[in-house]
Amino acid sequence: MTDLLIQNGTVLCMDAGGEVLPGGAVAVRDGRIAAVGKPADLKRMGFGEGRTLNARGQVVMPGLVNAHAHVAGGLLKALPEGPGTRAAMQRASRLLFTEADPAETEALARASFLEALKSGVTCVGVLDRAASALGDVARESGLRVVLADALAEADPVSAASGAAPKLDASAGAAALEAALTRIEGLDPDGDGRVTARLGVHSPAVCSDETLESVAREAEARKLGLHFHLATFAAETETLRARAGGDLFGFLRRLDLLRSNTLAAGGCALKEEEIGGLRESGSQLAVASRADAARGVRTPVAACLRNKVPLVLGTNGIGHDLFAVMRAFILSARLDGESGGLVGPAEALRMGARDGARALGLLGSVGSIEIGKKADLILVTLDPAKAPLVESDDPAAAVAEVCGPGDVTDVVVDGEVLMEGGKVKSVDEKTVLNEARKAATAVWRRAAN
Repeated sequence: MTDLLIQNGTVLCMDAGGEVLPGGAVAVRDGRIAAVGKPADLKRMGFGEGRTLNARGQVVMPGLVNAHAHVAGGLLKALPEGPGTRAAMQRASRLLFTEADPAETEALARASFLEALKSGVTCVGVLDRAASALGDVARESGLRVVLADALAEADPVSAASGAAPKLDASAGAAALEAALTRIEGLDPDGDGRVTARLGVHSPAVCSDETLESVAREAEARKLGLHFHLATFAAETETLRARAGGDLFGFLRRLDLLRSNTLAAGGCALKEEEIGGLRESGSQLAVASRADAARGVRTPVAACLRNKVPLVLGTNGIGHDLFAVMRAFILSARLDGESGGLVGPAEALRMGARDGARALGLLGSVGSIEIGKKADLILVTLDPAKAPLVESDDPAAAVAEVCGPGDVTDVVVDGEVLMEGGKVKSVDEKTVLNEARKAATAVWRRAAN
């Protein structure tokens, strides 16, 4: 693989020490970070004879990690506010997450991964019905993708409204078997760009038998778990009743809470339940922007008091992690207890390094350190916007004022997927045209 030298930028290493190198450089060889330092020093070491990227006026940082996403969810962000919005969203969600045509799903997924790339997201944790069938689409994108099938024995949309689901363990067993067959064709050793986890849509829509089987298979295959937890109040109350009032005792008994579990949501958790996440070491993915659209928010202060590891995801609304960071920061500031504990720099870390940890990838990505895989982005700090931030910390500046439009270059495994704002890995026009056709078909069905 050709060497790559990124030079003259402010390098945010996001390592354990939080090192920042103004006017720094990052050298890449064979897809991995080979050296970090001053441009002149790296050139004396023999780097710079291959491809170079000039990052002057930019921040060089690890790629963003969208820890919890639905690849077809970009359709939902186009919904206008007003009468009928909730009903339209429910119809569209049912089509997208339980009844979608495979070809439409692939077309929407390609557009979703394209949006992620252009937004500076180099790694996506996907939870979708038959997500493991999207391996080829994920590979085409060039991104790092962790796929988890959202197994469900009942309609998740109805369950979210509090309807008692009619569960069918045989259907769950068949879905799990199909998922296991598909993930064998991905990357079982976890060394490539497309890997897998096991998942369910939420514990509320699967029988105890299926949940136990998923946990057992995940343990046997050394795979992480991914599912929604306490996202909707009505659904959570139904699950509590099924658990005899002890929600986390129920989850522990089924072995769903472990250090490699990524639970997404948390808005409906009671404070006394949050300690269960801390004790298990499970991660909680917070989708502050999507939550705000529903008029809810995760109890951040209680999570921080209980030292629950928090990461960021977009849930069903695109891949703009910058918007999620700002929504999370504002949510924390509204909570007097947590406002002083979570600032812009912390939010940026949650959207990169911590997200890699939540997906089990921190050993290979999530920070700029020698030997790690070169998943990097270049972000422009617009002088017209940078003075608006509270401090001169470049990490805070990125989180406070930057957006997808400020991302100019994206590198995954040392491969330049976007340079100077131009996508190189896929045909953008073709991807978007096919996605528009699929989106039109979905909305037409949703309107009937």
